[in-house]
Amino acid sequence: MHNWYGKEISDEIRQGVRDDLTMLNEIEKEEVRDWVVEAWATSLHFNNFSAIHELQGSGLKDHAVEKNGNQATHLNGVAMLAKAMGEVFLKKNPDFDIDIDIMIASALLHDVGKTIEFNMEKRELWMNEPWKEGTLGVPHTAYGYYICKLIGLPDYLCHVAMYHCREADGRKVFRSIYCDIVHRADYAYWHGLLILGALDPTYSYSEIHWAPYQSRMDFSHNWFKEIVGDRSECPDMKYDDTIPGLRKK
Repeated sequence: MHNWYGKEISDEIRQGVRDDLTMLNEIEKEEVRDWVVEAWATSLHFNNFSAIHELQGSGLKDHAVEKNGNQATHLNGVAMLAKAMGEVFLKKNPDFDIDIDIMIASALLHDVGKTIEFNMEKRELWMNEPWKEGTLGVPHTAYGYYICKLIGLPDYLCHVAMYHCREADGRKVFRSIYCDIVHRADYAYWHGLLILGALDPTYSYSEIHWAPYQSRMDFSHNWFKEIVGDRSECPDMKYDDTIPGLRKK
């Protein structure tokens, strides 16, 4: 158990993590379950949250937002996909060195740094003093790595938190089997929701393909608009009014 900033992380936060992350029940080893719970409890505690479900279900704040879900929904979904992918490889060759418990834990921990991007106090600083603070002082990948290292998790889990996103591409990073599967499951999750029309159309998502029952994009509630200004006149934000999904040239 950890005590940070003179205040011990409450058992209520830990229990909330267990309640939100239903895929923890698929992890056989208690130690691995505890790793996930402690990492998320620490991340929530540092950023004044009490539960994962308080975080928006989105790829980034106000970007690729689920219509009916929260961050816990995303984590459990990615864990289900990653577990299934790992089991396919083991079925093909039982001698492959893949631990399904670690695969599930990797998926549940991949976004453990997201709390920093949803921290209201930090967001206010980014909005009011971007010249000083930047617009995202610490990306969730680096923050997730920090959280995992801070509480002493194995390097292979820290690696997943750091390199599951596209930020690792082009840096000559060789992803582990856990990191690579989580990376692919993560993007498959968001792209699947996109194609199925399960993302909120009032928020941005690059290269969006509109389902027939979705309305056109409306940036009026987009947090990033407040930072970068109205981008409605940018070429990559223009869409044909008559053919959904067709960009204007």
